[in-house]
Amino acid sequence: MSAPPVRIESKAWTDTRYTTLALELGLPASESDTALIRCAAVWRWQTEHYTDTAPTYVVTAAVVNGALKSLDGARAMVAADLAQLEPDGRLRIRGGLDDKGASRISWLWDDRQQKRTAGKASADRRKAAGDPRGKRGTFGDLTNGRPTGDQRATNETPPETERSTERPPSSPDSGLWSPDPESLSSAGAREPGATAVHPFAPLEPLVSLAIDQLNAARTALDPDAPPIAALGDAAGVRSLLDRLRPIPEGDREPTLRRAIAVLVETVRAKGWPVGELRLGQLAGERAWSQWLAGTVKNIRETAERARSEAAKPSRFERATPAQLPAVGKGPAPVVVPAEERAAAAELLAESKRALGIVEDEPEEEDDDPSEALAELKQRLAAGAGGTR
Repeated sequence: MSAPPVRIESKAWTDTRYTTLALELGLPASESDTALIRCAAVWRWQTEHYTDTAPTYVVTAAVVNGALKSLDGARAMVAADLAQLEPDGRLRIRGGLDDKGASRISWLWDDRQQKRTAGKASADRRKAAGDPRGKRGTFGDLTNGRPTGDQRATNETPPETERSTERPPSSPDSGLWSPDPESLSSAGAREPGATAVHPFAPLEPLVSLAIDQLNAARTALDPDAPPIAALGDAAGVRSLLDRLRPIPEGDREPTLRRAIAVLVETVRAKGWPVGELRLGQLAGERAWSQWLAGTVKNIRETAERARSEAAKPSRFERATPAQLPAVGKGPAPVVVPAEERAAAAELLAESKRALGIVEDEPEEEDDDPSEALAELKQRLAAGAGGTR
């Protein structure tokens, strides 16, 4: 028999007496939880050995020392005010009664006594009723005597008067199960020779409708596309049935047709492969809500806007050559006509001769004289001259 469980109340974990007990046992103050758990071993012993004739509110020092794993355990319990020393040397463990005076250690004894009393009463009732079961519900010794008038031999066929007209269920829980009215045919049984009814008979026409419409859309997009193999897409069929069952019966077909139309238009507008037109894509857990939330009109308008934006020329295509940015960083270079370049070069040379400016290096032929002239004007405005 396993040891009885002991419940430690929450207030015990903050009781400083268990810190004192830890110190008395030579443990650090931080091991107060360890002292509490060892003390619970005392309470478990009291609970396990309690009887009405020999209560265990008072225990010997040996019990306490063993539970606390210390030869000084009894003295430590008294020093921590967790036990009271009796005149005969035994210890009265504090906390045996709760705040209302009820015992904390008698519950196991009370439980066993209640079960014993209930078992005896049950046995008395069986005995009075002639139940052959003996102690603990077992049967007594079997005899080789002939069956009584109320019994028959085991292998004999029961007479018509003892046969039940209603066949009992084949298993204990078979009578608790009832068929789903939406997943089984309303005809409870088949006539002899009749064909088997599909387990999803009420929803089967909708599955066939979905397959036909998807096949038609596949052929319209690609005449060489193979049709959907219904028997090879069992997972898709189950998913579609799961989506259709919660829908009210009158709304199932319109909802299914709308979802198929949105899926087909999405495949056409986005250029998806024809293989996406299948039951799994139609009735996927996340895809199904997407098809129900969308409309064919919105998909077409979105696709038209995308085509219009793609047909518009880009910013660079609309720009003139003068508006195109230069290669690299900075603005596009200004193109100066040759006549203006020659006039600016002549004016620059005359200005340098008049000012007596001597060039450190000759000007390169490709330099733009207009830039040099502008630089010269800036230097003159600032009061700076060239090299004299």
